[in-house]
Amino acid sequence: MENDPPAELFEFLAPYSSSIRELFLGARELVYEVAADATESVNDAPYTVSTNYTYTHSYVLGFLHIAAAQKHVNIGFDYGVDLTDPERRLLGDGKRVRHISLRAMKDLKEPYLHDLIRQAQARAHRPPEPREPQTIILRMKGSKRRP
Repeated sequence: MENDPPAELFEFLAPYSSSIRELFLGARELVYEVAADATESVNDAPYTVSTNYTYTHSYVLGFLHIAAAQKHVNIGFDYGVDLTDPERRLLGDGKRVRHISLRAMKDLKEPYLHDLIRQAQARAHRPPEPREPQTIILRMKGSKRRP
């Protein structure tokens, strides 16, 4: 994945506050530091803007995602139930996915968060033949229910 965010990501994030845009892009940069060779899918969904990271070019086998909300940004771990989380900071009660909510740029400096991202990336499904990283843009249909 390229370090520079695609123009579409800026377009999709435009309705959000500057603090949420900055936090989202900071989270993306943090993921990029660990998973520069992953494919990034940028999603303009009706309820949020998100990015998903995978080595298979399919979000189904993704390992991490970032999602914007009105007052925070979530970093979601697609197989979060399998991560070592001794402080029980991961939120969610589904069968697989867990997340951490970020509310300020200082949250991105937490070593605990860095460790969770590294764990998720290390456990990511990888195809037998490595695939060239891509950026995939998805514009989902439907009215947008967000800021």
